[in-house]
Amino acid sequence: MEATPGAASYMNRPMPRRALAIVVLLAGCRDRDRDHSPFAQPDDPCAAQPTLIVTAMPSELAPVLARMDVRGTVDHDIYGFTCGMFAGRSVALGAVGIGPVRASRGIASALERFKPSAVVMVGIAGALGHDLRVGDVTVPAQWSRHDTDPQWFTVDAALLDRARAAQTKLDACDEVNVCATAPKLAAGGNGVTGRQFIADPAVGDELATRLGAVVTDMETALVAQVAHDRGVPFVAVRAVSDLVWTGRSDEVEQRFGDLAAANAAAAAEALLR
Repeated sequence: MEATPGAASYMNRPMPRRALAIVVLLAGCRDRDRDHSPFAQPDDPCAAQPTLIVTAMPSELAPVLARMDVRGTVDHDIYGFTCGMFAGRSVALGAVGIGPVRASRGIASALERFKPSAVVMVGIAGALGHDLRVGDVTVPAQWSRHDTDPQWFTVDAALLDRARAAQTKLDACDEVNVCATAPKLAAGGNGVTGRQFIADPAVGDELATRLGAVVTDMETALVAQVAHDRGVPFVAVRAVSDLVWTGRSDEVEQRFGDLAAANAAAAAEALLR
């Protein structure tokens, strides 16, 4: 994570899993096109222009990896990728690191290697909107950083429509007033990204008021920006792992982060199908 003034105590505590993110780069190419890729090698298990799934940390890969039919692994730059099939599509799965700088560098490297046709970020986030609960999945319509001058990056309209139409079973947790009793997939609204883990209810309320944000994380806006600059369609699937407005983000995210990550993977699979 990037060092920031006054961030020493933050950097010394365990990394919240909410900082993890998954990026999925969609492709419509068939395996028979593999030999035509400029990167394809005789022993390359990755199809040309695969769906690329990238997370901030390896542990966030688990729910997606569990749904994959793995074909092999490849290395590129400082990153490793697992290739195979996910939701009926060719995919490459890897981790890019936590925070805006690492996410930006990692997705740029992934786009260079795989030349994907679209980007879908999948991960967990903190809820700013009071109508969300842990286990719900959000697909915001646009993303911006909240710790710099806002610059909004709109997600791909077709992929957003896919999210609106997607249906899947989502798991529920069991704490009253924190967990969604019947988790939903909600498309629309604004997502925001910054280099700090947001846990202060006053800060969360300010972001919701000033930017109309429903969820916050540490990577998505940077991934959206790089995809936009490269002309690659983008969407993000973010499951709620904690509720900033409760003032219990650390505790709740530690308890329910894995459940939220599993719901994000399930929603991403439904969207891609």
